[in-house]
Amino acid sequence: MIRVVVADDQAVVREGLVLLLGLLPGIDVVGSAGDGEAALRLVETERPDVVLMDLRMPRMDGVEATRRVRAAHPGTQVVVLTTYSDDESVFAALRAGARGFLTKDAEADDIAKALATVMRGDAQLDPTVQRRLLDSMSPPGPPSPAVPPATTTPFSTSPPTTDRLAAPPATTSPSSTSPPTTGRPAVPSSTTAPPAEPLPSPPGEAPPPGGTASAAPLSRTGLGVAAAAAFG
Repeated sequence: MIRVVVADDQAVVREGLVLLLGLLPGIDVVGSAGDGEAALRLVETERPDVVLMDLRMPRMDGVEATRRVRAAHPGTQVVVLTTYSDDESVFAALRAGARGFLTKDAEADDIAKALATVMRGDAQLDPTVQRRLLDSMSPPGPPSPAVPPATTTPFSTSPPTTDRLAAPPATTSPSSTSPPTTGRPAVPSSTTAPPAEPLPSPPGEAPPPGGTASAAPLSRTGLGVAAAAAFG
């Protein structure tokens, strides 16, 4: 027969656990306490085999009560039954000497199994707690390769370049004083008139050698006057 003390600050939970454990074969509940100090007094007077301990209790929490029970009564084992399963609570209870850790959603058979397991000197942990405990003890993975720092271009004082190419500066003749050219073609400065077109030759007369006359041809009247002067 396993003699058990139940320690929980919630009266409904505490009384329910007493009734539940009393229905299980091989378990005898010898007392219940609402805080850690009352649990210590029961352990001293009743000398139970196992204390089913809550963690969050007034006056003395479950971690401190577990530490004192294990220090003063090494033959009494502690199984933590709590709603808290965070890493801090789990590790604190295990370091204090608890041999079992269950959450309050555990079934009656799980609680009975945990009580029998710690009585044999073994440990019984909730599967979720067991997995997190193993993960915390696993060696860290290989470090990731270092990323080289990004290189920056040295600061340049030259002005930024653009996509357009700069046009070369216009060069002017030193002696030229003409205004800058525009899109229109320049007018020649010479006032010489183009050569006059030759007058057509009268019918029946051949044009002079070379195709063009050097002077304007004489009229018919002029030719008659010239011939009279020549023969006369």
